[in-house]
Amino acid sequence: MIEFFLLTFLAILALMMFFVKKYINAILIYAAFGTILSGVFFVFNAPDVAAVQMTIGSAFIIFVYIIAIKTRSKIKVGYIETPYLFEKHGEKLIGFEKELLDNFAENSFFEIEFIPIKKENILNYINSGEVDIIVGGLIILDEKKYKYLFSKSYLPTKLFKYTGNIPEKYESIILNKLEEFKLIDYLRLKHYFRKKTNIAAEEFSDNGYRILFSKHNKTLKDEFNRFLKTFINSKEYESIVRRNIG
Repeated sequence: MIEFFLLTFLAILALMMFFVKKYINAILIYAAFGTILSGVFFVFNAPDVAAVQMTIGSAFIIFVYIIAIKTRSKIKVGYIETPYLFEKHGEKLIGFEKELLDNFAENSFFEIEFIPIKKENILNYINSGEVDIIVGGLIILDEKKYKYLFSKSYLPTKLFKYTGNIPEKYESIILNKLEEFKLIDYLRLKHYFRKKTNIAAEEFSDNGYRILFSKHNKTLKDEFNRFLKTFINSKEYESIVRRNIG
């Protein structure tokens, strides 16, 4: 009877590995799997194999994983303050993109250093490799014509044509804007209208926000996009949208 229960638990843990989304959870499941497997070997009269499995197959491997977590890679994120997405309140950074990157770091075992940058220097930072990632409500109008590395769209928005003048801090960051007319994205327009309503705006097109990567960091871009594909359908994603965007 005990053999049946142990083998059933092994099968359940093996199936669970297909559905975990975070590395730390996968490590914990692996540890439980190795411990139960040691019990199976012991029950089937192989105590020497059980001992090897417990010490090498479980304890030692988990120790290696823990060391890897402790010495995880650091990535530098250059951020541009953007309403609702990335804002600094006192010494604390808040916003949708801040929480999105925190979840990415937790999922991928990266340690993030956040660095404030000026939006007019975006390409200098990307070309120099001084930062690994740039965020701050970035928009790309035609991705086929943009030569730098960028993520998939992660938060739908709308662009509006407007007439009149707005302060520079409210201007959208459109990385490949060729049109002569002025464009502003929904979140910046929403934030501006909370203070003034002296511009006329009309809807122009649908779009979405992106993350920009340094030109030598395709691996990081691919890893972020893999994370995003899963995370964007999660309850936590919906929660950070509600918490920051409303």
